[in-house]
Amino acid sequence: EQTTREPTAVRKLYEIFTPRERAQALLLFIGSLVTALLQTAGVAVVFPFINVAMNPGVIRENRWLAALYARGGFADADSFMVFLGSAVLAVIILSSIAPAILAWAKARFLLNKNHALSTRLLAAYLSRPYQYFLGKNSSELGKNVLNEAGALVMNMLMAIFEVLTQGALLVVLLVMLLMVNVAVTITAIILLGGSYALLGLATRSTLRRHGTRRVQANTNRYRFATEALSGIKTTRVMGIEPYFLAAYSANSLDYATHTRFQLVSGELPRYLLEAIAFGGIIFFLVTRLAAGAQISDLLPLVSLYAFAAYRMMPALHRVYYAVNQLHYYGPILDRIHVDITCDDQPGEAPADNATTPFQRSIRLSGIDFRYSD
Repeated sequence: EQTTREPTAVRKLYEIFTPRERAQALLLFIGSLVTALLQTAGVAVVFPFINVAMNPGVIRENRWLAALYARGGFADADSFMVFLGSAVLAVIILSSIAPAILAWAKARFLLNKNHALSTRLLAAYLSRPYQYFLGKNSSELGKNVLNEAGALVMNMLMAIFEVLTQGALLVVLLVMLLMVNVAVTITAIILLGGSYALLGLATRSTLRRHGTRRVQANTNRYRFATEALSGIKTTRVMGIEPYFLAAYSANSLDYATHTRFQLVSGELPRYLLEAIAFGGIIFFLVTRLAAGAQISDLLPLVSLYAFAAYRMMPALHRVYYAVNQLHYYGPILDRIHVDITCDDQPGEAPADNATTPFQRSIRLSGIDFRYSD
């Protein structure tokens, strides 16, 4: 007997978006990769520049710098340094502007997808037969359209972008650092990457559980608020305002508790691991100096790793936080994916609009109907 596998989060998002939206997402991903490469270039150009600044003789020792110096027709090493510094500054500025442009493109894409998905979800609900609504609370459906669709797009889709783009940035940066010093880079990968991986494995199932309970608490919040206000006459006449207020308050507090867990579990590791990363750089510098190394020999390497850590730590944290988002908001994706793509809802028989001539009488015999349950 064959069992169908549960589709992945990426597959579910693929199914609820149109071909045009998928193409837009692909273009945005390509733009994210280009931005990652520019950010990597902003790190890579620092090392040769600091090396030349510390020892101008490197200009003639390095074949690439020597060829650039010869073809540029520079008068002396100082003029070459000015050119090299200007080029490095331009690359760094470009690598800083590109993420700002990407952030604008992401915001535009996500907000438009929020509009499109919520509209599509409402259309899916409106196309359901009347019987579908008998077992549903209208506040739950309204909550899915007005709240959960936006949470899905702004959190889960953004998380997938973050994992792909920041992950690509980390891979490129690590390859560059491995080319400089294998031992130090592997140590950093094991220490930082391993710490984030262990934390992610430890909190994955807990995040999923909190995400499921958050969906239920949010549904109850909308239900009690909607029922209290839409039936305000009955509420006031029967004097049951305290009941609705207590029910709403309990679920609102539950919602806040589950959301707080997700936020805290995603942010706390950042501060600890940043201290480990930059503390490790200082430890490496001190131990090498104690072993008799010269500061002039260590400074270019330490500067490269410090600048790389400045770029990598936010990227590593954003990947970790994005993976947390995928686990936490998974239940929302499950619900909306079913509501948009499910075609097994009971349908209504198509209306027969053919005109039947009336002659003597119309008799209905053996006609009955009942709703399910």
